Amino acid sequence: MTDPKKPDARLLELRHVRVDLDRDGKRSRVIHDVSLSIDEGESLGLVGESGSGKSMTTRAVMRLLPRGAQLDGEVLFRGRSVPGMSRTELADYRSSHVGMIYQDPRAHTNPLLTVGEFLVEGVTSRKAMSHPEATELAVRLLAEVGMDDGPRRMRQYPHQLSGGLLQRVMIVMALMTSPDLILADEPTTALDVTVQSDVMAILDEQRRDRRLGMLFITHDLDLAASVTDRLAVMYAGVVVENGPADLVHEQPGHPYTAALLASRPSPVEKRPLVAIPGRPASAFEVGPGCVFVDRCPFAQQICRDERPRLEPRSGRLVACHRTAEIADQAFMEVRA
Repeated sequence: MTDPKKPDARLLELRHVRVDLDRDGKRSRVIHDVSLSIDEGESLGLVGESGSGKSMTTRAVMRLLPRGAQLDGEVLFRGRSVPGMSRTELADYRSSHVGMIYQDPRAHTNPLLTVGEFLVEGVTSRKAMSHPEATELAVRLLAEVGMDDGPRRMRQYPHQLSGGLLQRVMIVMALMTSPDLILADEPTTALDVTVQSDVMAILDEQRRDRRLGMLFITHDLDLAASVTDRLAVMYAGVVVENGPADLVHEQPGHPYTAALLASRPSPVEKRPLVAIPGRPASAFEVGPGCVFVDRCPFAQQICRDERPRLEPRSGRLVACHRTAEIADQAFMEVRA
């Protein structure tokens, strides 16, 4: 990827991305319509329930879709088409420009390698830097994420580290090549709740210090709102709301976002949990209308017949036919 950056190009941009998978010889759509963007130094939280398509969207960004998958729409990195990259360009994109942080750090480390071997091998195998340079960088980054006595940590194996410390190692791994973009796929889900905030604080600090773009995948809307600049809420393979994090979190514009917020347990008072009616829709089974129609208390016939587009509404984008009518009511239900 030696071409100069295109003028005014976003760091990452997805335009009407759709993904079809081969299921039993038939094409089934798992991502129906995803449009989002991330600028340099900006963080975007992609929020939704399990099965909403968040991780599949990440795989589309990395061009790591399952065999036989078909991608339509555009995935652009600095204005360059990711699906159109050559093998050499793709390898450079993945290894030098994008850093990945996964949900389960133990599943993505080699138990036979020490922390030092794990961190250094990747950059030295690509001849990005010498072994002494990579070792010095790894020790310095370990210190920056709160792991003192770096030389000793470099000699340890993954099983000798707690989940929180191992996830810090994964953050260091993602930073070793000085990437432009971090993809964090539920990076705290597998961790004890007592260390989740520490890991997120470290990740957010490193991102801000380096002015990195970040796509933060999570099912936790509160967590995403606390560490990202913008939120995109996803349901059944469709982005239904996208806007400034504080606005989406405090004044939801889509019934699904409002329902997610209303279903949170209260930290200060005892009250019955509010469940979203019905079951989460599969992206494989949605009809021609709104993907949330079967669970939405505001649904009308137009919602079943016609899928709403993301359109500007009160400072954010919302895909809902009735946003203007129901915004106040949905907001009050969240606050109830």
